[in-house]
Amino acid sequence: MRIGKDTKIGLGIFLGILYILIHLSVAASAMATSDETVLVQGIEKDYTEGGYLDTDFATNMMAEWWYLNGDTKLVADDGEERSFGFFVVLAHQESPIMVTSDGTQLSYMLTFYGLYYDNDTSFFNKVDTYIPNALLSNYVGIHTPYVDYTFPDGMKSYNGSQSQGYELNYTHEDVEMNLLFQTNASKTVD
Repeated sequence: MRIGKDTKIGLGIFLGILYILIHLSVAASAMATSDETVLVQGIEKDYTEGGYLDTDFATNMMAEWWYLNGDTKLVADDGEERSFGFFVVLAHQESPIMVTSDGTQLSYMLTFYGLYYDNDTSFFNKVDTYIPNALLSNYVGIHTPYVDYTFPDGMKSYNGSQSQGYELNYTHEDVEMNLLFQTNASKTVD
């Protein structure tokens, strides 16, 4: 397919304008002095990773979750190797209709995981609970530029950010995970 001369000129102009707009945008954000603007290595912090409430969006229900998955190789002291896959989800849900008989607003917290072994067996488990909404910020970092989630039993936590990496500490029944994740990809979802 051949591209005509007019199309090439138009595309060149468009890309040139786009280049200038991107650089002006970056320069403007780097010069911002608002208390709301926090710069890390010239990039604004990303507040999409922290927790939110249903009242932030004027909704009747809001749920958010943090999800990790991985594929790893376990190596025994004697050199035996086994493949192992997993996923972990940590979540909370907010709604004004989740109340106790005395009118206390509740938050629903949930976590579950799956383990996949190289011998085609798998394991799945979940745990959930309700807590008073007034205590949610003790367990979920609300309006933060990072993830800060601790399940109320204190045995499951997920902390970090896309720019700095994540730490997962997760203990439940017969599984104990203490993992550090350093991201090697750009964030793909807002």
